[in-house]
Amino acid sequence: MGQKVRFSYLFVGIVGVVLWGCGLGLAANLTITKDGGGGGTVTSSPAGINCGADCTETYAQGKKVTLKAKADKDSTFTGWTGGGCSGMKDCTVMMNSDLTVISTFTAKTVDFSLSTDEMDFGELEVGSKVSKALTITNTGTADIQVEISGLDGTEFSISGKSIVSIKPQKSYKLKVTFKPTDAGGDEDLHLADPSAVQLGEAEDPDSGAGVKIINVQAQANIQASNRIQTKSRTVTVKGDKKVQTKEYKLEVNHEFQIMDGGKSIGYTFTEKGSASFEIVQGEIKCYDSSGQYEILCIAATTLTVTGKLTGSDGICTINGTGTVAYDITGWVTAGYLLPNLKVMDFTDAVTMCCTTDKGTTCSGLPGFFDSNLHFYANFTFMPNIPFVPGGKYHDTPNLPGFTKASMEWKLIFPGK
Repeated sequence: MGQKVRFSYLFVGIVGVVLWGCGLGLAANLTITKDGGGGGTVTSSPAGINCGADCTETYAQGKKVTLKAKADKDSTFTGWTGGGCSGMKDCTVMMNSDLTVISTFTAKTVDFSLSTDEMDFGELEVGSKVSKALTITNTGTADIQVEISGLDGTEFSISGKSIVSIKPQKSYKLKVTFKPTDAGGDEDLHLADPSAVQLGEAEDPDSGAGVKIINVQAQANIQASNRIQTKSRTVTVKGDKKVQTKEYKLEVNHEFQIMDGGKSIGYTFTEKGSASFEIVQGEIKCYDSSGQYEILCIAATTLTVTGKLTGSDGICTINGTGTVAYDITGWVTAGYLLPNLKVMDFTDAVTMCCTTDKGTTCSGLPGFFDSNLHFYANFTFMPNIPFVPGGKYHDTPNLPGFTKASMEWKLIFPGK
């Protein structure tokens, strides 16, 4: 009887030891997930989790594991959820069962403000300068690198660095300067050698210097970035520059002759006129009476036609008057003025009258001369006029439909 009791105690003890030993061998899985759009790493103590890449680890059941989160440079760790973790400090979990812990990393924001989005420097004479401050403030949560560009080659410039780093809630102040440059004039142009060119007579003593207000405008580009985000804004910079102008004059003298069967039968076109213009940064420019708004450069000439023509009622005496307008758009280069002399509205601007003993008949040019003047109505020519006082270009071209042609353009400089 006593032996049976001892056996029962022995059996229970063996079972208890076996169960206790099995309990020590139980395990639980710890899984880390990341949320929030930012970047960072979660590590564990004891080692096992390095998430990063290794985000799941198996630990003995009942083990304490401490989790630590570290955000990347451009992110912020904003807290734990799940598995009994919360807040932003290191989290310790008890591995009594499988656990999932969520770590949230939020990307730092890139943003900035400007003290102004438009800088008006007002009116300034060429050769003077004025500066104004522009403040850039980092209003985001990320360290940013700011680059200022867009003003190279303009009459505006910045002092200081064009690329700077600004920490959150800090500012950088830079100086923007407006320094108007001359828009033209003899000192900016290469003159031809007077000894090597054909000159006219005197300069026009009544043509002199004046003042013109020219609006100048540019865009400064401000770009802020970190490794993840970029944000850009622009600042309009503008000012009015007072320019000492010099007004040049181009004289036009043309003569064309058409013979109708003999020396006594024919007619002659004579053109005389001029255009006033300025040279602005090497280009021929014209402005309205206020001097502020650019207009098309036109050389207006007065045309007269005289002679005789064989018509249906016999030989008639030709008398015609009108105007011819030339577009003289062009530029100055290598010591020469190059106007693009293009005829405008020729046939609509001239009235011709044919008089015989039976009376007088008048018509626009096409009515009498369409076959002969088709070429002239579409005439375009670019003479190389030496850019010196009195510089001129003379030509006697062989033009279709004309028995004789003489063209001369002469440049008159402003009076000194």
